[in-house]
Amino acid sequence: MKHPAEEKFLKTVREHDLLKPGDHVILGISGGADSTALFSLLADFCPGILPVTLHPVHVNHMIRGKAADSDQQAVEELCRSRGLRCRSIRFDCIGEARRGNMTEEEAGRKKRYEMFDESAEALIGQGIDRTQIKIATAHHADDQAETILLHLLRGSGADGLAGMEYRRKDEAGFMLIRPLLDCRKSELRDYCSVQGLVPRVDQTNQDPSYGRNRIRLELLPYLKSYNPKIEDALIRLGKSAGEDRAYLQKQAEEMYRNCRIETDAPGTALHRGKAAELPHTMRIRLLRLALADAGLTEDFTAKHLEALDHILCSGDPSAETDLPHGLTGRCVYDRLEIGNFQEDRSSAKGDGKESGPAGRVCVFAAEDLPQGLVRGTYACFDEEKLVRKYGENAAGKICWRRRKPGDFIAIPGGRKKLHDVLIDDKVPKNRRDQLYFAALGSEVLFLPAWKKGSGRARYSHSYLVEENTKKVVLVEKNCRI
Repeated sequence: MKHPAEEKFLKTVREHDLLKPGDHVILGISGGADSTALFSLLADFCPGILPVTLHPVHVNHMIRGKAADSDQQAVEELCRSRGLRCRSIRFDCIGEARRGNMTEEEAGRKKRYEMFDESAEALIGQGIDRTQIKIATAHHADDQAETILLHLLRGSGADGLAGMEYRRKDEAGFMLIRPLLDCRKSELRDYCSVQGLVPRVDQTNQDPSYGRNRIRLELLPYLKSYNPKIEDALIRLGKSAGEDRAYLQKQAEEMYRNCRIETDAPGTALHRGKAAELPHTMRIRLLRLALADAGLTEDFTAKHLEALDHILCSGDPSAETDLPHGLTGRCVYDRLEIGNFQEDRSSAKGDGKESGPAGRVCVFAAEDLPQGLVRGTYACFDEEKLVRKYGENAAGKICWRRRKPGDFIAIPGGRKKLHDVLIDDKVPKNRRDQLYFAALGSEVLFLPAWKKGSGRARYSHSYLVEENTKKVVLVEKNCRI
């Protein structure tokens, strides 16, 4: 007889189509009961039922000193006992939080997801298809209840009441899955006990100075005096709101296709008349889709959406409103356009003009490569391979420029047009002709991350650095560009 956690895990995976045989699963594992249980379910329970390849990832946040180091050792030993290698990283969470003016929770979460995406990119570099890569987190039903309550306190709207989704794409386009979202915390702890697993205990989970901890340690116990089963009530609310969200989103996507206008101009455009006739709730969803199409998926608020909705319905043929990251919403008679129009007017377009200050090119002995390079802003290549293709002083021929017709980049098994790469990476139209990259002739060597704060970058796979590489060509973007 299966343990309740096993039954719920399999039911969730099947009902929400989270995993398929042959998938590669990047698993965030802290060593706590939740991630340890998910590790066991994937590593021990799944092979005969749903065979997948596991890639465990552990982030040592260095907040608890020796205890955090012990957690890392325990996680790595657990992985070795299953014949798996755990990719671990030590990360100064407190220092990064101070430097980035964010909470430790935010800094830790940001780093974990960067690690997940880096691991996914490495798998693509090994020839694994993107659709076979899943990033699994151990969020469970109790986490869901806390999330819904947190969203309620923040006033995040009806969609926020749905809480976390079973599956969604992250910023880099990788599929994020939550196979334990129907399991209760108590069931996962019991599963670990039955399996003889000894999870690590993170004492910071008892620290009420962290926002989510206060909800779990103080608010939920207080609410239980009104409803002893408050978590069950919140989970039911989330499921109901999630069904409504899924239905409304599907309707909005169909309406967006009907209202969207194909255009060669920067950003995206909507037919004002068609969009303005929709109910307010559908217009807001429509505008969210339009913002995403224009490259804005975060850092906007309900006020920005309401401002867009106001000019959409205003009847003013030239109304405008400012949006984050230099974007503008503007009306042009019967169209609502969203894009970076000032940049489009003021910047040279598609001329391939070279720019010295855009970045640097340096040659180093492999062992002398500088430390502290920023992810997404640099790439390294084997000098000897470049010389074989482009002759002596190949590094000196590398230039930084914007795109021009015929540009391509080498990928595993062949090459791809730069135009297609930019589309795949969802670079907004108005940004594509403004990006600087390192190139040799028409071959793109390195395309830096186009989005601030993202490590998503592209590099040629023809000249990769290997163990026997003697000299490394470093191409690094000037971060002011």
